Amino acid sequence: LISSHLINLESESVVAISHDKKLYIDIPVRASLTNGNFEIRKTGNHKEINGQVCYQWRVKDTKRNTEIAYWVYEERFDFFESLLRLLNRTELSLSVFKDIPENGNYFPMLTEERTLLRKDKLRMAVVEINEANLNPRLFEIPSNYSQARR
Repeated sequence: LISSHLINLESESVVAISHDKKLYIDIPVRASLTNGNFEIRKTGNHKEINGQVCYQWRVKDTKRNTEIAYWVYEERFDFFESLLRLLNRTELSLSVFKDIPENGNYFPMLTEERTLLRKDKLRMAVVEINEANLNPRLFEIPSNYSQARR
């Protein structure tokens, strides 16, 4: 685990937290990050992730020297559209996912971004999804963490 993100859908704010360094930083929310110039392949490749059969969608962006592999499964989560609308303005791989045609009922369990020469750039994985009422203290930044400077 390199970082965690606290996402507030109501205030449309995102905070990244580095637990090792005991730092946090507000992530700026900008306009969409994509240039819309990419190739999409919804492959037949599949594997099981967290008990779900996931299918691979690959997106290649030669201008950015990037290929992103999404491992998705078909599931409608009420929160995901709002989450994606906010995070697509903070994270390239989610901005690209938003632009994939017919993605409405699909959820990415694993996202792997690499250069075109296959060097790892980013990996995001959903570890677990549970519906529950959470203690609001889970969303507080610990008092011994400092705000990082840009």
